[in-house]
Amino acid sequence: MARLIAKPALPAGELLSLGGVTVRSTELGPVTHIAPFAGTRGEVSEGLSALGLEWPEPGGTKTSDIARILWAGRNAALLIGAAPPVGLETSAALSDQIGANAAVRISGAGAEEVLARLGYWTEPTGQFYSVEAVTRMQKAMAACVKTKKKSR
Repeated sequence: MARLIAKPALPAGELLSLGGVTVRSTELGPVTHIAPFAGTRGEVSEGLSALGLEWPEPGGTKTSDIARILWAGRNAALLIGAAPPVGLETSAALSDQIGANAAVRISGAGAEEVLARLGYWTEPTGQFYSVEAVTRMQKAMAACVKTKKKSR
C-alpha cells in the first residue's frame, strides 16, 4: 500500500516581501463545505446562529468574532475558522475542506494596491468581505481577504 504524507499547500511564514508589501501564508482553521438538504436552509441558518452567523446571500460573506461563512454557489457555502455547530448535520451535508485550501495574508503600505491589481476590493474596517473575483472563481477556489484598519 502506498504511504501518503500530508503536506501543506504553502510553506509556513513569509513567502514574499517586495516594495513594502509582504505575503505570508496563514492558517484558516477548520473549513467545511455546507450544502443544506432540500427545504432546510432556514434550519441551517438557525444552526449557524450558534456561531453568530447566518446563511450568506449569493456572492456574500457573513462574519462573526468566531468564524465566517462564504457563499460558494447555489445551495452551498464554506464555513471558515470554526467547526460546524453540533446538530447541523441533520439539516445539511457537511464536508471537511481544509486540505483543499491555502490562504495568504497580504500586508504593508501597498497591500490595497496589490489587491486592486488582482481584481479584489476591500474596505478598511478590519472585517472579512466577499470579493467580486471570488464569484467568477467559485468553482475553482474560495478566497477571503482581511485588511487591518490603517493607523493615522
